[in-house]
Amino acid sequence: ESGLDIPNANTIIVNNAHQFGLSELHQLRGRVGRSNRKAFCYLLAPPPGTLTQEARRRLKIIEEYSDLGSGFSIAMQDMDIRGAGAERLHQRRGLRDLSEDSLRSPSGAQAERV
Repeated sequence: ESGLDIPNANTIIVNNAHQFGLSELHQLRGRVGRSNRKAFCYLLAPPPGTLTQEARRRLKIIEEYSDLGSGFSIAMQDMDIRGAGAERLHQRRGLRDLSEDSLRSPSGAQAERV
């Protein structure tokens, strides 16, 4: 996301929407409709039968929760799909195991326990 704000933009088309996460789709959808004009968000995806169950669920959720202020509900559904962050920290890309033994100061010494 670039943070562009074009108030007169009222339509966004998201190609391969099945490849995006719920929060990404919600953020993209929020890029339009920032004025008094009705906004449209078109999510393009292959036929439902070719999608994974998780992808179909994400698209159904983003379709169902389209009212203003539905972000919290979408976040709760996203957490239900992906699980809570602390439980799945080790599965996120680019993050190391943050066990107590791995916490070290920049010099390599064991960090002092507070």
